[in-house]
Amino acid sequence: MSTALHIDWQNAVQQRIIMEISRPFIVATQIFSLTDQSYLYPFKGFYFLWSNYDQFLPIFLSVIIPYGLLHCYVYTILFGAIFPLNLIINALMYGPLGIHIAIVTTFQQCSSVNNQIFKNYLIKGKLNKVFDTTLCLNGLDRVVIPGKLKRLVPQTIVAQVMDINPISITITVTKIIYSIIIATIPIIGTLAFHYNNSLNIGKQSQQRMMQLTRQRPRQIVYKGKDAEGELFKFGMVCVWLESIPVLGILFMFTDHVGAALLASDLYNKC
Repeated sequence: MSTALHIDWQNAVQQRIIMEISRPFIVATQIFSLTDQSYLYPFKGFYFLWSNYDQFLPIFLSVIIPYGLLHCYVYTILFGAIFPLNLIINALMYGPLGIHIAIVTTFQQCSSVNNQIFKNYLIKGKLNKVFDTTLCLNGLDRVVIPGKLKRLVPQTIVAQVMDINPISITITVTKIIYSIIIATIPIIGTLAFHYNNSLNIGKQSQQRMMQLTRQRPRQIVYKGKDAEGELFKFGMVCVWLESIPVLGILFMFTDHVGAALLASDLYNKC
């Protein structure tokens, strides 16, 4: 028995090593694939919301005025705090061209911070409702209704506390500060920030589907790795759309609709 377990353990380790070594090549293949159209789903989300505006309009109107004003306020404060540092670094590195680079980089950094705050704490429930509504309109009531009514494993008290505990907020703020610091590193840091930010947006966009289908954390991690290239392309477009000043909060909703359409198509393929 011990020999069989040892062999199984060796095989599992070998498979994991092979998977990690081959993953960069698989991700690159997904990113540069001409057949994959995950980057189109944010635009599909906009069209779908427009076509079914009567279903989404009440949700959107309930947040657009108060959170729209708060969104602009937070954006302005962040831009004033981050832009001078980006301007100095990029002007020294690239000369006059650095001004334009600093503006674009700052917009995306502000968008990243703003979206983390809004999506995780302020309008998370509204976005979940948008996601669920999209799935139902796309014929996936069988996923939404059971996912809302029951859980295979009840959420622990620790998990519930962490959702609203200052500790979770501290962790989020630490990650945000770390990403901004990384982004100040010329060229490499900027590329790393854009890639990680886009990938995180892509992964977060599918979290609601993972909750509804009651998948375990390990399953979520592996599925995220399997579709890393696709999620990156989807997230990259979302980042650009949501970094547009004022209109960013609108694209938060349309991108979430697009995320639900992507999740629906992936679910139907299984």
